[in-house]
Parts: sequence; structure tokens; C-alpha cells
Amino acid sequence: MKRLFKIKSCIIFVFLLSLQVFGNVYAGQWGLSLGYNNPLGANVGGNLIYFGDPLAFEVGIGSVGGQSNNKASSAALAGDMDIKVLFGSKFQPYLEFGLALGIGAGVGSGGGLGLGLGSPFAGGGLMYSGQTVFCYGAVDYSFNAKAFFPALGVGVKF
Repeated sequence: MKRLFKIKSCIIFVFLLSLQVFGNVYAGQWGLSLGYNNPLGANVGGNLIYFGDPLAFEVGIGSVGGQSNNKASSAALAGDMDIKVLFGSKFQPYLEFGLALGIGAGVGSGGGLGLGLGSPFAGGGLMYSGQTVFCYGAVDYSFNAKAFFPALGVGVKF
């Protein structure tokens, strides 16, 4: 349990630090989006994004899984986190750089907790960013898969 608290604290600390480094918290705006291949490899993913100026920080979940039997149970989340460098104001070309993120936990026989970062990717796209909605299209290159992946999405700001 202490290890889980340390991992959660580390993720929260990195996220809050990135907000201070990459943008003024009071000048930015938050948003939620649904995307195809965002996170990379997800049929449909959910993303939380912070729009700073000129950088944005995004964390997404693309898959949730679990299994259970008489001896053990486990659960897993997979997604990614990335930083976008935005150019322009309403129609924004951008570059992005990120890592895949996975968290797994198990109880019972052979239980434990794991956090994995890996599968770096980079790419670029075009985002329309209005007052309350935004949409985007991008192409990302996965360095582990050695392949290009398209990404599309739409979201709301709050």
C-alpha cells in the first residue's frame, strides 16, 4: 500500500510540476477528449489535457483490463502521457512527444503492483481550438513498433 501511495504521489508531482514548467496554471484551460488511436494503439481513448501557452500536457487511458480466478485477481490500465508544442491560436499545428504508460495491480497468489513507462513516440498534427470545443488530427511514429499511426479526436474545454 505504501508503494502505491508513492507511485500515485510521484505521478501527481510530475503532473503538477509540468503545469508550472510548461504553462501558467491560471492562464491555461483544461479539456476532456475522446480519440481514435489516442492514446496510441487504443480503438477509443479518453484524455485529460491542459492547454498552456505554448505547451499542452495530456494524459490518456486507452484500455482497461482485468481477470479473476479462485487464487488471484488483477487489474490493468494502459494509456500514455505527452507534451504538445502548439503553434498559432485557433488552427494550431503542433508537435508532440510522449511515452506509453501502464499500471497493473494484483491480489492473491503472486499479487503486486507495477508501473511501466515505455514505447516512446513523436509526431505532429493540426488542432482546431475554439472557446469550448477542440478537435485534432495527427500522425505519430512509435519508436518501438517502428510504424506510423494516425490519431483523431474531439473534446470539450471547461
